[in-house]
Amino acid sequence: MFLDPNGSQIDPASIGHRRKVGQKKKRMPCDVDRIIHHVSLVKEKYGLTLNSPYEIP
Repeated sequence: MFLDPNGSQIDPASIGHRRKVGQKKKRMPCDVDRIIHHVSLVKEKYGLTLNSPYEIP
């Protein structure tokens, strides 16, 4: 369970549902795109090779 700004508990599923309302269906969630982009930037910057389970194919 998560706390919303008002301090009441919300079911994570309802958060995800509410977020989708009014938005067009995208190829991938923004969060996933952002994470993949961030990881690739970090790899380029530091020349890191991330090991599983963090490796992105």
